Amino acid sequence: MQGRIMAFIVAAVLAISTSAWAGSMTIDPTHPKVGEAATITVTLDEDPGPVSLSVTYRPNSRTEHSVKESAFTPTDGLTRSMQWTPSDAGITALAVVPEGEDAKAVASTTVATRFSGIPISGVFIFLFAGVVLFGGMAWSIRIVMQHDLATQTGTDHVLADD
Repeated sequence: MQGRIMAFIVAAVLAISTSAWAGSMTIDPTHPKVGEAATITVTLDEDPGPVSLSVTYRPNSRTEHSVKESAFTPTDGLTRSMQWTPSDAGITALAVVPEGEDAKAVASTTVATRFSGIPISGVFIFLFAGVVLFGGMAWSIRIVMQHDLATQTGTDHVLADD
């Protein structure tokens, strides 16, 4: 008897904790570029009424910011779609939210938004890192080679003055 009660309690907790609505979201292309339109299609299990897209950008090292996009257009029963154009590159969280106060997302996903081109700052950082790393390595090798040469020729005292 107690086993049945525990099973009922676990089933009730699971039923209450899950969302009343659930859905799936697809994005075409799967990794959109900044400034290029992507099609977002949402298929819902139940009709929550009008829904809109909430976008949270997490670009590079800057502070995340959220934007509420326009409402989805019903296309076929419980399927809704819209065009979305990313404004920042980085990790972007997308959520479909019903209209109204304190509404919870009915579908969500995370997408990697790409730069529209090669970022010049990234190229400079890459080149600077290469110069520092390989320059430091060349300097270290030069010092070691000078030390080895000095120990072989017996001129250790010359390096101490440098």
